Amino acid sequence: MKNILLTVAILLIALNTFSQTATGVPSIESPNTASLGVFGEIPVNLFTGTPDISVPIYTVKSGSISFPIVLKYHPALVKPNEHPGWTGLGWNLQCGGSIYRTIKGFVDEEDQINFGAYYPNGRYTSGAEKVNVSDWDTSDRLRTHFSISNGNLYDAQADEFSFNFLSYSGKFFYTSDGWKVVSDQNIKIEVNGFISYLDIENEITSHYFSPNPQISQQSRMFMGFTLTTEDGTKYIFGNTNANDIDAIEFAANYTNQQGLWACAWQLKKIIDKNSNEITFSYHKNYPICKLSFFSTSTSYNCYYDWSSYSGYTSNYINTAYHGGQLIIPVYLTDITALNQKVVFSTSISSELNYSELFLRYEFDNDGNPNSDLDLTNPANGNRLKLILNNIDNIKWERLNTITIQDFNLNPTKSFNFTYNNPSNKRLCLYSLEEKDVQAITGKKYIFQYNDINALPEYGGNYTDHWGYFNNVNIDGHSYSNLTNDRNTNTTFVKKGLLTQINYPTGGYTTFDWEAHDYSKVVSTTRVSLDNAPTPSFAGGCRISEIKSYASSTSNPIEKSYYYVKNFTNSASGLFSSGTLNGLPQYTFNITNRPCTFDTQNTISYNINSVNSLVSYSFNSSGSPIGYSEVIEKNGDGSYTKFLYTNFDTDINGNSHFDDGSGVIGWLTNGEDRYIQKSEKDLERGKIVRISKYNTSNQTVDDTRYYYRTDPSRLNQYIKRCDLRNSFACEAYDAVILAAAFKEYTYNYYIEKEERTRYDVNGQNPITSTENYIYNLHNHLATKNQTQSDGSTQYIYYKYPYDFTTSPYSLMVTKNIMTPLVEMTTTKG
Repeated sequence: MKNILLTVAILLIALNTFSQTATGVPSIESPNTASLGVFGEIPVNLFTGTPDISVPIYTVKSGSISFPIVLKYHPALVKPNEHPGWTGLGWNLQCGGSIYRTIKGFVDEEDQINFGAYYPNGRYTSGAEKVNVSDWDTSDRLRTHFSISNGNLYDAQADEFSFNFLSYSGKFFYTSDGWKVVSDQNIKIEVNGFISYLDIENEITSHYFSPNPQISQQSRMFMGFTLTTEDGTKYIFGNTNANDIDAIEFAANYTNQQGLWACAWQLKKIIDKNSNEITFSYHKNYPICKLSFFSTSTSYNCYYDWSSYSGYTSNYINTAYHGGQLIIPVYLTDITALNQKVVFSTSISSELNYSELFLRYEFDNDGNPNSDLDLTNPANGNRLKLILNNIDNIKWERLNTITIQDFNLNPTKSFNFTYNNPSNKRLCLYSLEEKDVQAITGKKYIFQYNDINALPEYGGNYTDHWGYFNNVNIDGHSYSNLTNDRNTNTTFVKKGLLTQINYPTGGYTTFDWEAHDYSKVVSTTRVSLDNAPTPSFAGGCRISEIKSYASSTSNPIEKSYYYVKNFTNSASGLFSSGTLNGLPQYTFNITNRPCTFDTQNTISYNINSVNSLVSYSFNSSGSPIGYSEVIEKNGDGSYTKFLYTNFDTDINGNSHFDDGSGVIGWLTNGEDRYIQKSEKDLERGKIVRISKYNTSNQTVDDTRYYYRTDPSRLNQYIKRCDLRNSFACEAYDAVILAAAFKEYTYNYYIEKEERTRYDVNGQNPITSTENYIYNLHNHLATKNQTQSDGSTQYIYYKYPYDFTTSPYSLMVTKNIMTPLVEMTTTKG
């Protein structure tokens, strides 16, 4: 019998009554769900071993808009060359969101004479249009993209724009078909317009920044973006008026400050479908910088038209050479919502800076220009002047107070941040205290760390392959020792990490960390796994144990984590379930490689570098390692086992290795580790099984998840190009190393869920199955439920875009896609 549970079909109903969202979409339970407000269990991303350590501060509301201000901690932020943000090392205040850009090739919107920008400029065929052709991934087309002929210059590489705000995250790219989004949510992207350097010159120079005069060549920059989510809410990033650029961050090359570009756009305004608003205001102050040392050793031989050239550089590492960006950051000043305002008060931090010698690396200890610098070249003299003009103005800010005000702007409560902040140490958050309007001491959180002062000076030395502390000074060492010098140290990698939080109630939580390890590594061909030597450790830490105490005299709630295969309470000597994304590689060689345009010419080249030259490093979860099997064990001996997708074949019989790419210059049999692949990262790290066991190793609950395997999903991608490197001895030809690869955009959703429940002794199973079918918008269209007695139920879902009449058509134009309009159930 057909049973209509819900039908909304009154055409004159107002848009703002559509508040019910899609239900029945399968969700996967996290290992723990708890708040840090008092004390308790900490959720953990078990695929990477990263706990979600959060301190809730306040919730901002206006109409249907609601979002929390949360202080979050992440161990990946604790690195020798990672400068703390405004809340101290390892911490980040989440109170809005941002879009930040990774430049590929040239800045997408760069608008220069005789140059085809990737983003359309109205004068030349854009790089995006040139890439969007049927033979886009062939060697002939790649040669066209990266021709060094002066008459054929254009940018064929799409910049990557990453976003993170509220519960939304992902990235987007421009294509000739418009903006394309890689995210689990359907988000619409619009550009807010453009600004030029002339629009921002006064604003930039008023904040202690002395730019290169040539910077004015940057005539066009994205002013901002509007992202519209599926409920019709608009999130405006950056600005919409060239006279107001408070929400845009800019960056320039540290050594020449030429080519200033917009690098990040902060969340400026939220507007819901009923026109309720929340507005964010920012301020600029001093510039900051992000620097690291680089050092390379090269040797080459070129054979051009029966002529030959050769050369080489030192084979020893020199940490004096470095580069990076000078950044003009913005800091949040206030958030204005309906009947409330949140004010953020900052001050200049006296924390550890880069060393004077490091900042002035073009000068010797006596302040004189380095002897090997050619001062007859005006560009070098200009560089020195720029460095000297800006060096004393490089300063960071710290957040001191968050004040909550009512509609009359009267303060109702405040949150005060206290730091250990000597000038020779990193900014370190000591406590967070909430006070009421009378400024009487209230709730106070206190934070403790593992020997945070042991971390070395900034610059990038004393680090392992992934940038974490290993206490090895490589200055003056040979490149041949680099692989060993950069090994992870299991003791020093834990220095500086958070070890305890004391709560206002008198309770506290302790954190025990351990170095990542792995038993498998993705092979150099990227299509199989190799066994790793035992033991094998990788950069960064995973959580090992969390203990939460209600008071100093109470027994703890204990959670222990084991990243191994085939765990039981009695097993020992088990192998790690970790898979390393790939081994670092500091050397690259080509021998008599034919040039790209005239194959009669050849080049031999050898590079040694302190930075890994391969195309991979971290997965999309920010870790070099993913764990296929993780155990969360309770204090009473019961435990839960989590199985995840990884590179290799999962329990459902599906592997998730990356796909190949079209190339020029590369040898695909032997150089795959350097080549940008068509990555399936969005398929990895997905839970495929959750099994709960009692203390006797008996299963009491078992759930399996099956994901889509249809080959058609691989037809959803963005066409992208990657110019990795080029080697030339003459201006008219080179060995160009480039690839054409797919940026997959499909939603890797669950198609089936099977669950079996047992009694406390692991007996008397009860099974249930749910099958899911999705529509073209990746929304749940049909759910089929089957119980252990064989009974079935079908549930059908319809959304605004399933109807062509008003008001649904208007809802679709406003990107209001997710309200559930009709749900129908049928019992079998």
